[in-house]
Amino acid sequence: RETCEKAAAGSRGIVKAAETHFEFEDGTSFFPFGTTVYALASQEDALVEQTLATLKTAPFNKVRMCVFPKHYDYNHNEPPLYAFEKKEDGSWDVSTPCIAFWQRFEQILRRINAMGIQVDLILFHPYDNWGFNSLSQKDNLLYLDYLLRRFSAIPGIWWSMANEYDLTMAYKSLSDWEEIEIFIAANDPYGHPLSNHNCIAFWDHTRPNITHASIQTKALTEIPRWIHEYKKPVVIDECCYEGDLPMFWGSISAREMVNRFWRCYTSGGYCTHGETFLDENDVLWWAKGSILKGQSPKRIAFLR
Repeated sequence: RETCEKAAAGSRGIVKAAETHFEFEDGTSFFPFGTTVYALASQEDALVEQTLATLKTAPFNKVRMCVFPKHYDYNHNEPPLYAFEKKEDGSWDVSTPCIAFWQRFEQILRRINAMGIQVDLILFHPYDNWGFNSLSQKDNLLYLDYLLRRFSAIPGIWWSMANEYDLTMAYKSLSDWEEIEIFIAANDPYGHPLSNHNCIAFWDHTRPNITHASIQTKALTEIPRWIHEYKKPVVIDECCYEGDLPMFWGSISAREMVNRFWRCYTSGGYCTHGETFLDENDVLWWAKGSILKGQSPKRIAFLR
């Protein structure tokens, strides 16, 4: 039955917002049960393979992941490839994509989609050590032009303009972000889901190009109000992570992770999982993937 469902998902078309919920183009309801593996595509092949094998049996049908590598706690490794070639002065030549990078990235996307899992593709983020966050706006749009031409015909992709867009303001103004949003909407002929994720300051989810709210918050009691205000689906894409990190955001219990999922869904919204258990090699699911160690996925599977 599961195999049939996954095969059918690939032929249902793109997921669309249908008032305050989601459905495929053929009218079949879609209930996103997400997880987070931010830097999956920036890992070596063996770790990618282990992560994809885990996703095959996990209860998740949406995964949030970044295009660019991430430089943050427990995530300081160099990626095997970069999105662009370099100029003689060492700066990125955004007009010359690294074809090996994009071929590998596309293969990962398609393999995830083949499992019946949507990819919520994070296009920008502030956790940068390579200069991708500080590209000029001209280069930002040049990069997006290539990405949209290459990926927009793939049904199982969502566009997340950023992870924590409001932490990038040293390099991107509000008008830059609005231009990015308009550019994506204008150059995606198929109308994939489009959102922008916050750290503190919410994006204006009432903007017409935005299909759904992607929110970082613990204020789950506000979900009904946001649904009423935005008249769009509300996805809590970050509500802290099951784990044992010394930081508050990465140390909630499995019971609390499941509790937050139930509260989101019974309020009319949706939720995204993440897992941050300490590892001697700094391989945390939330950042790099590998295997799931927590207890919340089996209860999330029951909810789904």
